[in-house]
Amino acid sequence: MLERRWNPRKEFEVHVAIYYSGLGILRGVSRDISLKGMFIKLPSVQLPLNAALDVVFSLGSQKDRQRMRVPALVVRSESDGVGAMFSNLELSASAALCKMMNQSPAMEVQSHQAAATPAHG
Repeated sequence: MLERRWNPRKEFEVHVAIYYSGLGILRGVSRDISLKGMFIKLPSVQLPLNAALDVVFSLGSQKDRQRMRVPALVVRSESDGVGAMFSNLELSASAALCKMMNQSPAMEVQSHQAAATPAHG
């Protein structure tokens, strides 16, 4: 099947912490990622469309792992999770995503537990 997206998705499974003001901290696991967003498996929670989230996950290998905290909006809500569109990406986050998306499958990011420390601001 032909991918009809501006930004192709890549399979990407990593633990994700989601900060949502309506429910607090939620835990999920990503299914795929693109430069513009990710699908997060949340089988026991449904979030409303256009809900504002902060999504926390890590990219990189064991030695150069980078923790990402990315603002996002829910653009798709399904029974097994949500499609989150990244918004207002910082330059460093955008560069890290670009680097990860261009890696070969053998260099796939290893999954691990995301930190659950909320940012202050």
